Amino acid sequence: MSKLMLTDLKKACEEQRQLFRQNFGAGGEVTRAKILSVAHLFDLGWAANNLLTKSGRAEYERVEGPARAEYARVEGPAWTKYERAQGPARAEYERVRGLAWAEYERAQGPARAEYERAQGPAWTEYQRAQGLAFWAGWKVDHPPKKRSRT
Repeated sequence: MSKLMLTDLKKACEEQRQLFRQNFGAGGEVTRAKILSVAHLFDLGWAANNLLTKSGRAEYERVEGPARAEYARVEGPAWTKYERAQGPARAEYERVRGLAWAEYERAQGPARAEYERAQGPAWTEYQRAQGLAFWAGWKVDHPPKKRSRT
């Protein structure tokens, strides 16, 4: 396989560069295991758009697309339910500002917890799928070198 070095991330934001440095130092070999171990930390969509070739991005999108659709299927209704649950408390908060703040937190806390419970596993699976998609794209861009038989 091929290496990914911190110097390859010149266009990345400082936060992502710092995360890379903390996890990989100056860089190293890209492996499926490494990508999956940090998929929840890194913006792999950015990585796919900025580090993969057109062919690699196409493979990333082919692998990542179904996971993105599944995440949207789960997250959308969870967010709607959350919005519906916290809406009345939010309106009261806007009306009385400081006086409503405690009521707002009381009402939206359980709704937010339910939203996070519903979307959390889907987000984790989506991030894992992004890792697999990035790995698939990386392999397209950096195929294993054929070993010579001697």
